[in-house]
Amino acid sequence: MSTTLYLSIALAAFLIAGIAAIPAAHAQAQPSGKKSLDVAVEPEWSDGGNAKFKVSFYNPGTTTLHQHQDYDVAILQNGNEVFRASKATNQPVLHNVEGTLTVPYKFTQNGPYTVEVDVLGLGLPPVPIAPEKTDLSISVTPEFPVSILGAVAAAVMAGAVVVARLKLFTRVV
Repeated sequence: MSTTLYLSIALAAFLIAGIAAIPAAHAQAQPSGKKSLDVAVEPEWSDGGNAKFKVSFYNPGTTTLHQHQDYDVAILQNGNEVFRASKATNQPVLHNVEGTLTVPYKFTQNGPYTVEVDVLGLGLPPVPIAPEKTDLSISVTPEFPVSILGAVAAAVMAGAVVVARLKLFTRVV
């Protein structure tokens, strides 16, 4: 085999390892039913399973933030509730003034999750409405430590160089 082939194999292994390191999780919003508000949920991921969910409430069909709504946020794993914002703050319901908020959460296990945002009331004073849900499906996957990526790349490159030199040495002798 030629040195070029070994280097190509090493490069391919490095790229595959790099691709495996990219996703820690992925998510997709799933609006459901008729809505009094449009709700956007944007996850921001960091190391160790930590996430922040930016929740924005918009007037329907616009990009104008809606101020003053009663809401709650829940996180479910396999249909079982693992977090509820109102319980975490010992409140029956939460109220948002500005139209956006951030909900932090640390995922301790991999797997499928659902983030539910419930709109429960509008305005000030709040006018109760029938609960309206917006769901966000999430799949939390294992993270590939970046420090290992460098070690794998170095090992692959070193192996390719050794094999290439052995092949070159056996041709010369």
